[in-house]
Amino acid sequence: SSFDVGSYIKVFNIIKKIKPDVIHSQLYFSNNIARLSKFFRFHKKVIISGERTNDFSSPWKKEPFCSVSLFIDKTLSKYSDRILTNNQELIINFEKLGFNASKIKVIYNGIDTKKHLETKQYINDDKFIVCAVGRLEEAKNLFYLLSQFKMLDTEKFKLIIVGDGRLK
Repeated sequence: SSFDVGSYIKVFNIIKKIKPDVIHSQLYFSNNIARLSKFFRFHKKVIISGERTNDFSSPWKKEPFCSVSLFIDKTLSKYSDRILTNNQELIINFEKLGFNASKIKVIYNGIDTKKHLETKQYINDDKFIVCAVGRLEEAKNLFYLLSQFKMLDTEKFKLIIVGDGRLK
């Protein structure tokens, strides 16, 4: 999707009007909105989720857009009170890129398999249900999920995908 200045202005105006105590955002552009709104003192705290450095370490990292994006992200990161990620390795990557690693907290993805597998939450056909919820877009890599799920015993497991998008 393209950069939409009108949408940014609308979001800034909403944030300014409601004056939230905390803004929790994900992904590059929404993170920048949250950080900039803190700069303008529209709210008190910014928590960023899903932050990652692979955007800046990919083969195209020398592209001008990536250099500018990294500069903007590093500059605005001082307005993040906490950066949440799902990977310990990202703390090292952030430090290498000059980010303040003390703001980063790792919260791992996944489920407590002992708790959930032992409760045997089955549907009518006695299968354990795995549910994926999200946008149905190529970027979400649902094909990988499907390929991995095919390796499970389909007598015991059922996959349900919930969402909307081009892949529906």
